[in-house]
Amino acid sequence: MILSRRSFLKMAGLTVVAAAGASMFTGCGAFSTTPIKVVAAKDSTKEFQAAVAELNKKKLVVWPADANGAYLNSFLMTNLAANGLSGFAVEKAEYKTATDAETGKEYKYLEVTVKSTAK
Repeated sequence: MILSRRSFLKMAGLTVVAAAGASMFTGCGAFSTTPIKVVAAKDSTKEFQAAVAELNKKKLVVWPADANGAYLNSFLMTNLAANGLSGFAVEKAEYKTATDAETGKEYKYLEVTVKSTAK
């Protein structure tokens, strides 16, 4: 097969477009999330524990899935407050692994322990 300069440039252009386009489809991994399980501190009042139970019904997630440090603390404070929890402080946030009872598959979740700051 004889390759002219024009057909070579067309093929080179298509190759570049195909390579650049393929990277667009791998971007979904950057939007992965991790479920959040909120736990009330042991010395919490019954009202605070009830508020935490209501919060867990909303099935909150943290994004990105492996967030940590100052970003995670800020995210949790904002997200939990926006979903109805008030008068609280985050005591600790820890990534854990559990097994789904139905499927038997392991999954990661973020366990957040909160304590009431209301007096």
